[in-house]
Amino acid sequence: MRHYKFRTFLILTLLWLAIVLLQAFLPGDASYAESNGVLALAQVVFPWLTHNALRHAAHVIEYFLLGFLLTGTFCYARRFTIFKPMFFSLLAAVCDESIKIFVIDRTAQLSDVWLDGAGALAGILLMWLISAIKKR
Repeated sequence: MRHYKFRTFLILTLLWLAIVLLQAFLPGDASYAESNGVLALAQVVFPWLTHNALRHAAHVIEYFLLGFLLTGTFCYARRFTIFKPMFFSLLAAVCDESIKIFVIDRTAQLSDVWLDGAGALAGILLMWLISAIKKR
């Protein structure tokens, strides 16, 4: 059963990481258009939401999920520490921003790496807490 959970989390983690990194390859106009579509839907519930706030929230949410999944993967591996999923989350964030350097109309921002790290840490801590409660 332990191997099944590990493999499930690993596959989900790799799929989500692929989605996150593939988003970085979108040209600026395509990324902006995608954000505007989501913004139109989100403003139905949150009318005060701006384009900039939505993009920042997207960074936090996507890395929250990545940190959560990475922690789930590492929980079923040997010698779990919180530093392992955090390291790989930050590595993914740096790769994500580095890709944007080479994509038309995209810019890499250090502030996005900070947002990604904060989201990942929140996801890591939530999964760690769930794991600790389940072990009791």
